[in-house]
Amino acid sequence: MKKLVVSVAAAALTLNVATFANAQEVKQDTKKETVKKETTKKVKTVKTKTGKAIDKKLVNIDKDVQKIEKSIDAYFKVNQEGEATKKVSKTVANKKYKSFKGQLKAEANELNAVKKQLTLLNKKKKINEADYTLLVAKHAALNTKVQADIANLKELVAQATAKPATK
Repeated sequence: MKKLVVSVAAAALTLNVATFANAQEVKQDTKKETVKKETTKKVKTVKTKTGKAIDKKLVNIDKDVQKIEKSIDAYFKVNQEGEATKKVSKTVANKKYKSFKGQLKAEANELNAVKKQLTLLNKKKKINEADYTLLVAKHAALNTKVQADIANLKELVAQATAKPATK
């Protein structure tokens, strides 16, 4: 009986020491993590409910634009330098250009609708100023991205239809 009590007490003491040592390690790890968190740049987030709804729309538009970019790159077989390696006829290239440009313009139209919603919410004071400025900045960045993609698409079509130089 005495041996049993001693062995149980020894096991409990060993377990207690092991968990205490583990807890000390966890405390040290969390101290290191908090130091890392303080040094990283804080990302501004939207706080209001209406602001989050608008932000969600902007995120969805961004995802759609990225999908369109991927499909453009896949169709024209864009290399690392950003040049089209696939050669196509002018008629096929023009059809694809109109298709991709239409998709990008549709996203630009959605962005314009979001901008109108933002201005209306700001006019009615249903969104705070910090959220408004953050969302307007996101809108402007996305809008420039879409316009740059349309310009890039035009260049890719020109590269895909260009005839190789003959001697």
